[in-house]
Amino acid sequence: MRGACRDRAAVGTDHESETHTVRVRRVPRGVVAAIVPWNLPIMLAVWKIAPALLTGNTVVLKPSPFTSLTGLRIGELLSTACRGRQCWPCVSVLRARRES
Repeated sequence: MRGACRDRAAVGTDHESETHTVRVRRVPRGVVAAIVPWNLPIMLAVWKIAPALLTGNTVVLKPSPFTSLTGLRIGELLSTACRGRQCWPCVSVLRARRES
């Protein structure tokens, strides 16, 4: 993950002193597709969403049709967290249909 963030444009200086300088680099790569299988739906979704959002990307989450509605709830919580602030809708959730 660190290697993906080490790219050209430094966003800003976080801390500067006489001995060292700390710079934060956030270079978005684009849209991240997070396909989450049926086992451990919350953990695997968070493990895929968190690094993508920290680097400034948007996420399309596709939970398994065999899980509960946890993927939809995660997307709903993240979209309400962004509401009222000046930020982009960062997570979109694709609803899957179960074939019978």
